[in-house]
Amino acid sequence: MSAFSVPGDLDVSSADTIAKGLRDWVSELSPSIEAQLDVSHEAPTQVALQLLFAAFHAARSNDCTVVLGPFAEALVDQAATETEVPAT
Repeated sequence: MSAFSVPGDLDVSSADTIAKGLRDWVSELSPSIEAQLDVSHEAPTQVALQLLFAAFHAARSNDCTVVLGPFAEALVDQAATETEVPAT
């Protein structure tokens, strides 16, 4: 399995370095390689989230099997819960 963790405290000044690392990581994936993408802690910056989901989308667009790690999965679950419309 191949894994990449986006630093949760990522800011604009270091985003280029991480973006390059993510591009390289995604380019090395293939459909036969299972990959995991995560963020380093449960309260990431907006920049970290943007790169995380851009890389996730890019990898999935290349028919790669990518799963989210525990912190990223928890963020998706939290967002889904917060956006649910209550039944009337």
